Amino acid sequence: MVYEFALEPTLLNRWEQFRYLVEKFDVSQGRLISRFPGEWKKMVYDSLVECKDREKARIEEALRRIDHRLLVTARAYNDGSSWLENAEASHVLKAFRAIIAGDNPRRHAEVIDGKDLDETSPLWAIPDPPRVPRSAANFAAAVGPFIKMGNVLILIDPNVRPHERRYANSLTALLEMARRADGSFPMRIELHMRYNPNVDKAPRWSGLLRSVRDTFLLWCRSERI
Repeated sequence: MVYEFALEPTLLNRWEQFRYLVEKFDVSQGRLISRFPGEWKKMVYDSLVECKDREKARIEEALRRIDHRLLVTARAYNDGSSWLENAEASHVLKAFRAIIAGDNPRRHAEVIDGKDLDETSPLWAIPDPPRVPRSAANFAAAVGPFIKMGNVLILIDPNVRPHERRYANSLTALLEMARRADGSFPMRIELHMRYNPNVDKAPRWSGLLRSVRDTFLLWCRSERI
């Protein structure tokens, strides 16, 4: 499982703190930084006003290379409230794994101290992945957060049979999860599968291609197929 964390931009206004926190986020570690709000990177830049030139340059360069650690979100944001107030309000509507902030004036249980992270904290620690029930919705939800991140989505399943409804359901659920917050999809989506025409009940190749195309057209823009 990959979890979404809200990270207060001002926590990243010192290089050592930036490096310490950002290195904790990656798909491989089960954590992604919510790009909350959409101007999250700009908010980090704006917080660097007291940095010396060299430190500021290091942070700016690192910020250009962290998109793979960010999760694009369509969460609402009120410019008239603080970042923390917005994060707390957004958490009520759709929960973050945790909100990492510089302070916690309202003593919310979901807010944790970004300057003193406890690796054993239930909110910060990432549990061992649970077994995912074998259903289209559950499988898609398990991988959803990170298949939105890239511009190329490659699905590899040698046993997929898109002409059968149960496989088509799983494929369409995955494609729906690939839809980003702004409604767009990856620039290229590939399906790699094994086809053996000699297997009993194997469909004709043309029929198989039509099944795949129909499934893709259901969820993707036709000009990207």
